[in-house]
Amino acid sequence: MWQSTYYVQFQPPPAPLQHAATYRLGAPVTEYKYRAVGMIVSASITMLAGIFFLSLYLMNLTGSSYFGGDSQSMLVFGLVGVAFLAIAVWLCIKTFLARGSHVYVFNEGLLRMGSRMVAIRWDSVESVWQSVTRRYTNGVYTGTRHIYTVRQWDGTKTVFNDQIKNVEALGNTIARETLRILLPRVIEAYRAGSTITFGPLSVSQQGVSNGKELLPWYQIKGIEIQRGTVTVKKEGKRLNWSSVRVPQIPNFFVFNALVDYVITAK
Repeated sequence: MWQSTYYVQFQPPPAPLQHAATYRLGAPVTEYKYRAVGMIVSASITMLAGIFFLSLYLMNLTGSSYFGGDSQSMLVFGLVGVAFLAIAVWLCIKTFLARGSHVYVFNEGLLRMGSRMVAIRWDSVESVWQSVTRRYTNGVYTGTRHIYTVRQWDGTKTVFNDQIKNVEALGNTIARETLRILLPRVIEAYRAGSTITFGPLSVSQQGVSNGKELLPWYQIKGIEIQRGTVTVKKEGKRLNWSSVRVPQIPNFFVFNALVDYVITAK
């Protein structure tokens, strides 16, 4: 039920293969590259914007600007210009640090190669947070932001975001593989009578708790995921008993699978 299924295999460079052998990551599956070009374009546009606003401010100081404005307004332009330039420098530093970065996925884990090497075995993962946000401007869809945060049992945290091409596929792989490892463990703990905590929510044989109140299973009308929010409905109540954003729930996919398991078994 939770076995891995891979179809794509490739041959990474020697360095990732050596690290993979050291951490026993198994056979290589695929790779994900960083969006260096996109980061450079963003840094360039931000820098030009900073130069534009700062130029308006400086020209006003020298009296050579055709743009009229009081000193307070022009000071705001100067501050905005400095802020844009600071962001541009930050983006340049991120681009420099991410140069040549790749994420290599293997059967038993992954490697992030770049300015710092990070190795993650699937069985070393304690928690995964996922934040997938669809963005709109004036009602027009402008893109989706993805952030996946992986915490290992030793406390190490690694973040994967839209700097990586096709990061959603990588996030789905992380979710699938950690679910394969974690779900049997939490089902065993549930059967043993333990309470399994998922951030603000917890699951036990008695029911689901939101930290303030325990809702017994027989009073649960349904648990739904809509627009990135987990809602728990109580029998006889029109309003939701609890609503929690998915990014607040560590191992959300494990929580969802455990609830399905409990409801199916009852």
